[in-house]
Amino acid sequence: MFPVKQFSLLENAQLVTLLKECSLGELGLNISGFHLGALPLVLDLVSKPVVVIAETDLLGMVNDHLGLSWNNNFGLFFPDSKENDRLSLDGFHDDNIKILNSSLSLFRAFPEKVRCLLTSTAVFHKKLLSHPSVEPLVVDNSLVFENMCSWLHGAGYERTSVVVSENTYTTRGGIVDVFPCGNGRPVRVNFLEDQVSLYFFDVDSQLTGPSAPTFSIAAINKETGLFSLAEKTGDDFLFVQIVDENSIFIGSQDCQNASFIFDYGVIDHREFVSLYKTKPNLSYVESSLFSVGFVDSSQNYIVPDWFVGRKVFDKKNPVPKKNFFDLSIIETGDYVVHQHHGIGKYLGVSFCENNGVKQEFVEIEYEEFSKVSVSIDRLDLLSFYASAHESGICLDSLARPGNWRKRRAQAKGSAEDFVEEIVMSYAARESTTKEPVVGDPELESLFIGDFPFQDTEDQETAWNEISKDLSSSSPMNRLLCGDVGFGKTEMAIRSAFRVVCSGKQVLVLAPTTVLASQLFASFSSRLNDFSVNVGMVSRFKTVSKRKEVLQNYSNGKVDVLIGTHSILFGDISFNNTGLLIVDEEHRFGVKQKEKIPSLIPSADFLTMSATPIPRTLHMAVSGIRSISALSTPPLARKPISTSVAYSDKKLIYKAIEYETNRGGQVFFVNNNIASIDFDVDRIQTMFPLLSVAKAHGQMCSKLLERTMASFLSGEIDVLVCSSIIETGLDIPNANTIIVSRAHLLGLSQLYQIRGRVGRSNRQAFAYLLVPPAIKLSKKAFKRLKTIEQNAALGSGYSVSMMDLEIRGAGSLFGYKQSGGAGRVGIELYSRFVKEALIKNFPQSQDNKERAIPVEDVSVSLFLENIIPDDYVSNETVRLSFYRKIAVAGNSKELDKIEYELENRFGAVPSSVKNLLFSALVKIGFSKAGVSGVAVKNTNLHVIFEEDKVLFDMVDFVKLVGDEPVKLYQKHWFKRTGSKSIELIIGNVNRKDISTIMSNILNKLSILKLNK
Repeated sequence: MFPVKQFSLLENAQLVTLLKECSLGELGLNISGFHLGALPLVLDLVSKPVVVIAETDLLGMVNDHLGLSWNNNFGLFFPDSKENDRLSLDGFHDDNIKILNSSLSLFRAFPEKVRCLLTSTAVFHKKLLSHPSVEPLVVDNSLVFENMCSWLHGAGYERTSVVVSENTYTTRGGIVDVFPCGNGRPVRVNFLEDQVSLYFFDVDSQLTGPSAPTFSIAAINKETGLFSLAEKTGDDFLFVQIVDENSIFIGSQDCQNASFIFDYGVIDHREFVSLYKTKPNLSYVESSLFSVGFVDSSQNYIVPDWFVGRKVFDKKNPVPKKNFFDLSIIETGDYVVHQHHGIGKYLGVSFCENNGVKQEFVEIEYEEFSKVSVSIDRLDLLSFYASAHESGICLDSLARPGNWRKRRAQAKGSAEDFVEEIVMSYAARESTTKEPVVGDPELESLFIGDFPFQDTEDQETAWNEISKDLSSSSPMNRLLCGDVGFGKTEMAIRSAFRVVCSGKQVLVLAPTTVLASQLFASFSSRLNDFSVNVGMVSRFKTVSKRKEVLQNYSNGKVDVLIGTHSILFGDISFNNTGLLIVDEEHRFGVKQKEKIPSLIPSADFLTMSATPIPRTLHMAVSGIRSISALSTPPLARKPISTSVAYSDKKLIYKAIEYETNRGGQVFFVNNNIASIDFDVDRIQTMFPLLSVAKAHGQMCSKLLERTMASFLSGEIDVLVCSSIIETGLDIPNANTIIVSRAHLLGLSQLYQIRGRVGRSNRQAFAYLLVPPAIKLSKKAFKRLKTIEQNAALGSGYSVSMMDLEIRGAGSLFGYKQSGGAGRVGIELYSRFVKEALIKNFPQSQDNKERAIPVEDVSVSLFLENIIPDDYVSNETVRLSFYRKIAVAGNSKELDKIEYELENRFGAVPSSVKNLLFSALVKIGFSKAGVSGVAVKNTNLHVIFEEDKVLFDMVDFVKLVGDEPVKLYQKHWFKRTGSKSIELIIGNVNRKDISTIMSNILNKLSILKLNK
């Protein structure tokens, strides 16, 4: 971190005196030459709570700069009620209404704590407040569990199965999870200990975090009343009127007015980062977060607090690899695949007793209403089944199992063909050698230092991984997965720079001409100063110019060549190409995808995508490709506020008005080219003073290029366009996007389109519109709901995994895959692919020492191994834990699951410990060649598959014979069939089963270690 010296506006005696008189009510102060980013600095010098009044067109901008948070500074934001006149779809939320209600609740409950209140004139005088019908709840050591639950219900909190959003709560045993309105962090209240314990917890992992202090919860505001904010503030607050972007008024109009010129120039973030390297004596003032640096006439910089005093980037957890079969989304009536019985319909769970032991089962319905009960410890046999054509799904028949076996065999054959025909090309690359790419370390260090931003932790990790691949003697084959604007292009540019410095050339492929042009601009701006020659071929160039660039690349005069797929089929030499970069691979056609990996077999291969296609993602999670994830947002980047609503002229008007009034630009996406001209005329009629233009793929290439250049330069206010803007565009000043008929677009497509905004530190907005009279299909609703819920920064990986579940099988692996995943579901097909990989490349698989697949090991110990419903009451959550345990691959994963259960639900019951132990037995036996263990009558049977065991059975017999008599008083070995041997232990007491199993596992471990 760079050195700083303390600096404060307190040094300006005139301003300090004037603000003090304002606080005393003796003066009204006009400040001109102002910048809204300095507002937190000014408010820090005021001794009273403040009400900041801004009109609709400036309200959002002021909130961006103030960054109000009840959690940090007891600040409340009351959005303009006019902004809330939205026609929201059922099931979708409106962020502004939620913020308004939350702020009203907090102000009504804790008016004495409010230090800053931001609103518009209309909301300030509107009667929105009533007397609190429910007093705030103080959560401390004296609270009683029943009283808290009763209060939450009466205060308007919604009871949910899992707490993930504000204004919700849940209970289990003596534990209450609650997310108080406006609190910013959810809290876990544990009544099971000697005294009430309060903790924060993480909504993603649901794990308990650090201790929380005593706090109060406000009831949720649900009604209008008799009081306005104006009536409740009065003389206790100082009033700040935002006149415009460059002037404010502080105080009362009745007081004598004075004037002050705020003589501070403005620099943006990029300029500041560039300057601080050469100016060591930087100035710093403690204040709230604001988005720009300021410099006075003496060149003393005032910088945001996120530059000093704490780490610039908060550490993010790595993106988890989500299971395809996610029980958090399954509902009664959904389709599932049983590995042995085929496609059925999920009916829910049921309890029953077997030999006096309580067990839980999942009920699956098949053709003619026949049913199968699946024990919860065998959930690894089930997978979610999603189809692109849900109406065509047929249930399998238990009476005719041959049909399922035939389809399963066909899918398995398809998987083996896939491995042979597609994966072999990647395996061939692994066996191919190349010269390690070292480059010029000193020059590379200088080049990386020229990057105007500080790397995030994820960028550092990704670059280290890419560097290691480039330095290897085997060709790189890496997927770089990162959200829009998270630094993928910079990683690609650094890779290209190293390769060029090593004497090789680089080929960059983009799916569209627009994206190719954007990449050309990005690569050129970084590489040209280092004498790297970057060329581009696209339809924006003349035929003669394209031929010249291609000839120069073949002759080695162009170091980096950027273009569309047309390069693949052109007359060009790739003999000296050392790196192939493919941006947004999912936008290429099937034949192009098949050709790309084999284009230059010995070259390094880097693929970039914000939402990897299922095929690419599948290969990454299957171990065929390496993956680097960029999930940490850049500095000061905000999540995109996403709303799904019915198409409405008034909503469109307000969205465009708000963005253009704050100096921004707007995308209006209409993927129906035939009606784009109508939308251009409609918007131009609404805003005759704005510049409105159109852009789509059927336009003349020269006109399209000029239009995009004009929008990039800010000459166009509203761009009405097709999905041509889906990838690559980086226009920081465009921060509102309106998508017409959004229900017709795919999930990844919606995510990419939304990513065209939010590329700066200004709050961005996305409006996904559907026609008012339309009835959404289940899949369309799920797509829109997913894109709305995944508004967090860095959620592209999660969206791509959800895309798998919504779209189902489809043609995920290319045209030769038909009849594979579509017949048996994506997860079972994935298992077949992994089995084929193990068969063909056992040396490269993590589970190469596993003799028998875990799912094929049968364990029936007749121990009560369930998660009691009074321990985890929610069925969906309970099933999710069953699934986690069933698919766990080692003892460390089981330990983590046990920790999570204890962390979230309290002490783990014995039946859950039995369940975890049974899973551990399956894992241990799968590695040792044991196909099953069962209790029959009073005997315990352990079945070894002789051709699978990884040790000498004679040695195991000797070890068992050395066991103390008290446990193995009577035991013998028996051959069952030509390849199976059973160890039978007689007269087993049920309470000794766990001890016996542990001893057997220990002996198997000893044999394995001694092997």
